[in-house]
This record gives sequence, C-alpha cells and structure tokens, in this order.
Amino acid sequence: MRNFFSALLKSKATPKYVMVLSLIPLIFGVFLVFNLITEIFLGKTPLLGDHNDFLSYYSGAYLVLHNLSTHLYDLTFVHGFQFSLIHKNVGAAGFLPYVNPGFLAVLISPLALLSFFKARIIWFGFNLLLAGIDMLWILKGIGFRSKILALILLLTT
Repeated sequence: MRNFFSALLKSKATPKYVMVLSLIPLIFGVFLVFNLITEIFLGKTPLLGDHNDFLSYYSGAYLVLHNLSTHLYDLTFVHGFQFSLIHKNVGAAGFLPYVNPGFLAVLISPLALLSFFKARIIWFGFNLLLAGIDMLWILKGIGFRSKILALILLLTT
C-alpha cells in the first residue's frame, strides 16, 4: 500500500487519471454532507446507520454532567441508560460501553445539555467541519499530486 502511494507521487499521471482521483474526495464529501442533511430532516442517516459510536460518547458525557460519573464504566448501568435513550439494543453486546478515558467525557459534557438527537447532529457537523479544515491545512502549499495523496490518506484514516 505504501509503495502504491509512493508510485502515485512519482508517476507522470495523465490529466484524466488525476481528475478522476480528485473526484474521490469530492464524492466522499458530498456523501457525508448528504448524510448530515438527511439526519437533520429524517432523524437517521440512510447509509451510515445511527452513529452508534456517538451513543457511547454521549453516555459518558451525560453521566459526568449529571454527577453519575461513578457509573461511567458500570456496564449494567450504561446499558440501561442507553436503552432508555434509543429504546433498542445496539452493538454486539446490546449496548456500547464507554471505553474512553474519563477526561473525554468531561470535555464533551456540554453536549449532554442537549437531547441525544441534537447532540448527535452537532457532533456529526463538527466532525465534518474538522475534516474540512484538516484537508485545507494539509493541502496548503503542496503540489497537485501531493494534494491527491494527502486527500486519499485523510479519507482512508
């Protein structure tokens, strides 16, 4: 894989090949924005599911904000809390345990002031914004072939 990217940078790619590669991040970005818009209006993204990973973050933030941080790693308590939020089991175990460091729950605890749905929309939008800023920062002042490689690497991480 690493050799592929090195060869891409060193190759004399034809303009059509470079144009096709430059469409990949654009299509991916349109896909993510489409999912954000459908989540805002429909409450669920058609292709990305329910953002179940966010459920774990929100659980931790909510527990910290409401002085229940002693239950942050209590699997039974977290499962009950998550089921009360979305009324269905998710993940392989039926819930998503909070497995992140406690300080992350403290940092994102302001999200727990909002409903789960609104917090999820803000989280998704914020991540899209950060990805866009990251792409612009990475691409600043580098050649076209390097820009393509940087976009591909960013989108595959």
